[in-house]
Amino acid sequence: MAGALATTIRCESAARRLAVALAFALAALLAPTTAHAQIAGWSLRLGGIGSNYEKHGGISYGFQASHLDWGSGVGPQGAVELHLDRRLGIELSAAQLDLDAHYRVTQQYAISLHPLILGEQVVHEADGKYTLKPLAAALLFHLFPDRKVDVYFGPQAARVSFANDVGAWPRKPEKGYGGKLGVELRFGDGPWAADVEIGRLEIQHVSTDHDLYGNLGLSTASVLLVFRSR
Repeated sequence: MAGALATTIRCESAARRLAVALAFALAALLAPTTAHAQIAGWSLRLGGIGSNYEKHGGISYGFQASHLDWGSGVGPQGAVELHLDRRLGIELSAAQLDLDAHYRVTQQYAISLHPLILGEQVVHEADGKYTLKPLAAALLFHLFPDRKVDVYFGPQAARVSFANDVGAWPRKPEKGYGGKLGVELRFGDGPWAADVEIGRLEIQHVSTDHDLYGNLGLSTASVLLVFRSR
């Protein structure tokens, strides 16, 4: 119990430090921008996200046990970035990542009492999707904003909600943090570009008694079409 509480305190402290850092950076960037009444433009990114993820979880309680296996998944992604100047931007993004899932509930029963021999039977089993819906804010730094090929990177903080269609226990929304790195290739002199992005999102889970879930660490890759206002 003490270990779980210490882990919770550390996770909340890390998320709080990241949120404070983003807030201070945003305030510092907005101050000169507001003073000059100029915004360098905005970008709209639309496409897909995927993760080659694998995890196996399980919990036993009495004579029953639940098992949940996660696999790779894909889904849609969209983002809007406000360019505060040539090199710095604030991005808001939303995605839906549908991971493959297999859920199984088993129950032990007595085959023999003298001696005691237990057997196991499956009382529920389903294949389907385990869905993550991260809503994230990121502070992005652009290395080559005026070139045909731009590279950007930065930290991100997210609120992640969950859903599943396999009958597994519900999971409340949780905080996540991480970062992303992207490469953007512009098409000529027009406003369109192609974007390839990789990211990392650590979702910290507060465990309870008889808890099937744990922390999730996702490495993601995205392919996006970009429209730039300028």
